[in-house]
Amino acid sequence: MSHDSEDLVRASRVLNETLALLQSEHKRLEHQYRGQIYEGAQGAGGPVQTLHGINDLVTGVHDQLASIALCAGYTSLGLEEPADRARARAHSQPGSVHEKEQQFDVGWGGALDLGAHRSVHQN
Repeated sequence: MSHDSEDLVRASRVLNETLALLQSEHKRLEHQYRGQIYEGAQGAGGPVQTLHGINDLVTGVHDQLASIALCAGYTSLGLEEPADRARARAHSQPGSVHEKEQQFDVGWGGALDLGAHRSVHQN
């Protein structure tokens, strides 16, 4: 299978920018909630859950970016079989996202999900 390097570059740039924004927000939230994390703050919408959520987003975007970078690297080396596996991993459906909700068109041969890691809280 041929992989379009322009599309891989475009997708990786979008994910890299997204990752930087999420990491910045994670740092801001950690600073904002410093000292507020106590036993009663673990409910829905509380500081603990908010920090878990932003951490999951950072991890998911990072993993997607790593899959695309691996695919691009294998492709540039002419290793099509490993590139195909990396591309399939980048397109895998996360366990915590329903099929209708996972589709994000990034223009490089299909949809990209932003949470390729498997959640421990699968539906």
